[in-house]
Amino acid sequence: MHVFGGEVMNSIAILMGHPDPQDLAPIITELLEKKRRKMGISHDTLARRAKIHRSTISRVESGSINGTLIVFLAMAHALEMSLGDVIKRAERKWQRNRSR
Repeated sequence: MHVFGGEVMNSIAILMGHPDPQDLAPIITELLEKKRRKMGISHDTLARRAKIHRSTISRVESGSINGTLIVFLAMAHALEMSLGDVIKRAERKWQRNRSR
């Protein structure tokens, strides 16, 4: 048994001001979806550009599944975004929401 299990480590990270990755996934999704809509791109077009199935994009955006690193990376690149920048924006948004 580990003294610092996954849940304990996540709690420590949150107390230190770092978000749990599960908290960032919906924010990353929101930012990617917002960019897709701003560009006027359909799920079908994004799916072709990202080389992932349209239903995956739909399910990620609806919140029925969390995006994986690979899915987020493919979506970001297809939307001409850096996933690193998206993650930084998501962390800043998480911090703002947390401090309210």
